[in-house]
Amino acid sequence: MDARSTIFEPTLAQYSNLFIPGAKAILTTKAASPKYMNSIRPADVKEKKIPLLHRLSDIMWLDWGQVMSEPPALRYIARQQISGTQIESLLDAIFTERRGTTDVPWEKRLTFALDSRDAMAIRGTATGNALVWLLIHNAKLLDKRNMEVTVFNPGGNN
Repeated sequence: MDARSTIFEPTLAQYSNLFIPGAKAILTTKAASPKYMNSIRPADVKEKKIPLLHRLSDIMWLDWGQVMSEPPALRYIARQQISGTQIESLLDAIFTERRGTTDVPWEKRLTFALDSRDAMAIRGTATGNALVWLLIHNAKLLDKRNMEVTVFNPGGNN
C-alpha cells in the first residue's frame, strides 16, 4: 500500500507523532485508536467497521515512511502520557515492587531488557502492543541493538 496516495475514511482516531529522523526516533504524544474512539461514542454514532489500518504501529509506520523516502532503522520509540486501566495498574505494581512507590522520576527510571518478565508484561498490554506490532511487521528497519523498555512516572500520577 502506498501511504502517499491512499485515501482513508475518517475514523475520529487521534494520533500525534513527532518524528526525529536525525536521532532515528519517534515520540508519540497522543494515541486514541479508532477502536478506542468507537468504544466511547454514543451507541447511535458507533462505526460499524474498524479499518484494517488502525493500530498505533500502522500509523507510526505510514507516517515514518512519509517523513523520508529511505527511512533509516529506528533506534527509539517513546510514548508520552500512557493511559488505560490495564497499563496503569501494571506500571503501578512494577513501580511499587521495584521502587516502593509509584513516584518514579526520570532519574530513577526503570529499564528492562525486551525479553525480561516486566517488559513482556508491558508488551502484553494494549499499550505495549503498538511496539510489538511495529517489531513484527517492520523488523528489518528497526535497529536491534540494546532493545529495552524504559518506564518512569514523575509525581506518581498516571
